[in-house]
Order: sequence, then structure tokens, then C-alpha cells
Amino acid sequence: MTGAIETAVAELAAWLTGAAGDPVPVGPPRDDADGGLTVWPLELRPARQTRGSGAREPYRFVVRLLVCATGPAALPRLDRVLAAAAAAASRR
Repeated sequence: MTGAIETAVAELAAWLTGAAGDPVPVGPPRDDADGGLTVWPLELRPARQTRGSGAREPYRFVVRLLVCATGPAALPRLDRVLAAAAAAASRR
């Protein structure tokens, strides 16, 4: 069974792979000659509604993730990811 956090990280890795044009594995930053992008969960934080006196929302969490670019070959991939993220944000 896959949990919500694992699913969210896998979906982000898939989106990053599509945007970068190369596989983006889930794992800690790596130091290899080929370089590339990786995505790694850093922190799980509670994000509960704190304002208002009405009914409280269900408990929520925020996952902070590190997208790491290693080596000169990763820079064009990172550029493609940033351009895709900016384009997605402008469509909202």
C-alpha cells in the first residue's frame, strides 16, 4: 500500500522527469560524474488552520522537498524545470 506522502513525492518526481526530459529519481543529492536532478523529502510540517472561530479544518501536513541539481549537465534540466513551473503557475 502506498501512502499519501509517498504518492505525492512520486507524482512530483514524474512531473520533474517530464519537465526535465531526463529521469529524476527520489533520493538524496548525489555526487557523481554524470550529474542530474534528484528530489528528496526534507521535512514534514503541520499546517493547521489557526484563524477564525468556526469549525476547524482537518489536520493537514506540508512536505518540503529538495530538488537538487548536480553537475554541469544538470543546469539545462533545471532550466527546463523552472520554465515549466513558471508556465504552469501563469496558467492558474
